[in-house]
Amino acid sequence: MTTDNEKLSKIIGHVLEKRKDLTKDRLMELIQEKKQQIGAGYLTDLGALYLILNDLGIKLDEYLKLSEITGEKKGVNLTGYLLSYKRYEKRTVFYLYDEALMRGIYWGEEDVFKNFPVGSKLILKNAFVRKGNNDQLEIHLNSQSNVSATNEVLKLEELMSRSPNAKNFIIRGIVEGPIKNVSYKRKDGTEGSGTSFFIRNTLKYRSVLWDSEAFIEEGLTITAAPAFVRKSEYGNEISFLKPCTVDISPSIMAVFGENENVLLLDEFGNVRPAKLNGACSGSESIIVKKARFQFPVFIIDDCLKYDVKLNYQPLLQKISTAEKGYTSLDFIVLSELVMRASDKYEMMIGDDSGEGKIIVTAELSTRLKGFKVGEKVRALGLWSLGEGSFLANEYAYFIKV
Repeated sequence: MTTDNEKLSKIIGHVLEKRKDLTKDRLMELIQEKKQQIGAGYLTDLGALYLILNDLGIKLDEYLKLSEITGEKKGVNLTGYLLSYKRYEKRTVFYLYDEALMRGIYWGEEDVFKNFPVGSKLILKNAFVRKGNNDQLEIHLNSQSNVSATNEVLKLEELMSRSPNAKNFIIRGIVEGPIKNVSYKRKDGTEGSGTSFFIRNTLKYRSVLWDSEAFIEEGLTITAAPAFVRKSEYGNEISFLKPCTVDISPSIMAVFGENENVLLLDEFGNVRPAKLNGACSGSESIIVKKARFQFPVFIIDDCLKYDVKLNYQPLLQKISTAEKGYTSLDFIVLSELVMRASDKYEMMIGDDSGEGKIIVTAELSTRLKGFKVGEKVRALGLWSLGEGSFLANEYAYFIKV
């Protein structure tokens, strides 16, 4: 059953798709203003939002998930993630996924999916669902249908928060090594094989693709479904259900810094200390075609320059829960930089979850001396020491926001 908070989040998402002049923060402000206007105790956030929609003249379209479709339907609005598509002369065959996997056909010569990367969450309006030749339900689109996209990507940690044994999810992330070939014996005695590797979204999981011909290489983006998370001897592990749809594509990453030691930011908000070859240097962003993860840096061997700035949403790690490792962080400066030893400085920082500190050597302290108490700062590439302490090394990058 969908909770009020889930309904609220879903409706806010639809509103932001329709009204580019609004933000989530502004909608939440309007909700609180409406509740105060009506009086305490009369409205939930969801109820206030419905009144605001009426004030703004916004009408919501109803969308169905693929998992909610049980029979043939006409003129229906659907949502799902694009997993793959292939054009033919008079039609395009595609696969859509949202807690269920469904084949679709667009009837026409136009390449309707050319502007949508694999993994994009699509909105299909005026679609038709009917049974195909194998008696399975299929999505059918024609010239009267409409296809658009949002920027939503399901993060890996959401799998575990929804259910310890969550199933039927789309997985999208960056491939990291080590990459290994693994084998197993089927029930009929024949040999099967697979590829094990790690996927990093905002968390890192070991993953196994069984009996797949997909070419797996570090630094590339993988999108696959349906998938579930299970417990194994390696901890949480992603497994893929059959039949499985897999797409491998180059990764686009923003580049911060101009010297040999740069910082990369991927579409999930992860920061990656990196070394670039000469062909990649001097670009605001790159398309990574080949990479190697060599702790503590990501070595880019083959890439293309990509000078259009990424529209990314930085990962906001709460101070009180930030895990060890490289992270990005938004914070308020709570104190000036103070010398704690001949070679060490500290600065107190905070957010709505607590207070912490940034530790920096005397050699790198000039990076923090320009910040004033009360300023909001975004830091990329801090090394979290745990318990609210962060180390600023040569990879750290700071931006006033």
